[in-house]
Amino acid sequence: MKVWETQYSSQIYNLNYEKLTTDQSKETRKLIRYLNLEWDNACLSPHKNARSVRTASQQQVRQKMYKGSSEAWRKYELFIGGAFDSLPSS
Repeated sequence: MKVWETQYSSQIYNLNYEKLTTDQSKETRKLIRYLNLEWDNACLSPHKNARSVRTASQQQVRQKMYKGSSEAWRKYELFIGGAFDSLPSS
């Protein structure tokens, strides 16, 4: 990301997924404001959108946002031998 931020810093919006799952309203409003779009309460219920989804994540799109999914990898922590230890924490 550092390469892209160097070239396109003003065009990149960094959304923190943890914050999105804990304060969806605040984080979604910040994103909509950044995009210079009008607010619509439907932004808080994307899982209710009836439009077709043709991506690999089509099942996830229909689920309500939930907390904790980004920590799900931890149940495998003992098996990955510290492979991610050298990555910087956010």
